[in-house]
Amino acid sequence: MAARGSGAGEREFLVFAAAAGGRLLLTATLLTGESPRNRPVARRLLTDALARTYAVWARVSGEGDDPYDRTRAELVRGFLRALRLRRVLGPAKAAGIGGPLGELRPLARAALVLRLHEGIDTERTAMLLGCGTARVEALTAGAARRFAAGAGPQCEAEARRVLGALPVPVVPAGLADAAVGAGRRLRRARAWRRALAAAAFLTGAGAAAAAATGLWR
Repeated sequence: MAARGSGAGEREFLVFAAAAGGRLLLTATLLTGESPRNRPVARRLLTDALARTYAVWARVSGEGDDPYDRTRAELVRGFLRALRLRRVLGPAKAAGIGGPLGELRPLARAALVLRLHEGIDTERTAMLLGCGTARVEALTAGAARRFAAGAGPQCEAEARRVLGALPVPVVPAGLADAAVGAGRRLRRARAWRRALAAAAFLTGAGAAAAAATGLWR
């Protein structure tokens, strides 16, 4: 386990980031609704998601977790935070991704991307988005109707085709290294918080023991 947290672990992470980064950046861009020519929010979301994965890389690789699934989940959580802060594009934005996807509201866009682009089942999508399965199904169906006329399966098939035809971008140079640096800082911050919590617990336990001793004198 120690080796995975050192140079070997970092190399493993960088290999993963190089292999999966393009697909994750495309997913981030589809979530944010930005133009592929200019996607600063998507890049920030991906950097943060990769950093959070790197911060627990020893556990991810040691327990056999899927790092892509974990990073994608972090990406969605970051997207929802950005949505609350109004950093995600809504429909009809001139600088956005355009086409039927650009006409969708952010949550509908997210449901469509996760269900039809990423192929995540309804239950897992609902968990990631923090809503019910019925809501996910309604959002996905409504979003898919933007892509084609006809029955639900036809619309979803066309949406899959359009999303599947989008080119996978090249990850900007330095993004993975930035994620490693941010992940290290996050790891140190978490270790510091744990140390403070342990110290507070021990201090409180000591004070309680002293008080109990005083009561019995």
